[in-house]
Amino acid sequence: MTGTLAGQYVMEGFINFRIHPFARALITRATAIVPSLIVTLVVGESGAEQLIVLSSVILSFELPFALIPLIKFVCSEKMMGSMAVKGLQKFI
Repeated sequence: MTGTLAGQYVMEGFINFRIHPFARALITRATAIVPSLIVTLVVGESGAEQLIVLSSVILSFELPFALIPLIKFVCSEKMMGSMAVKGLQKFI
């Protein structure tokens, strides 16, 4: 769900790709759900369970690649201006 919402915001804001909100939600949610649905239909419930475990492992490796730039950007006064995180807030 988080990835789906992030995809919607990226499509709308960062790459300036404007489409009707219903179509955007349909595209991003279908992209998220269709692969899982196919695996469940082809392999069954045990395959879906293995897919969940595999996706959790992959996401645990990907998290630092998203989190480190995010922390760097929110601490940058050049990027965030007066809203930049300062002082001890950086470590909380």
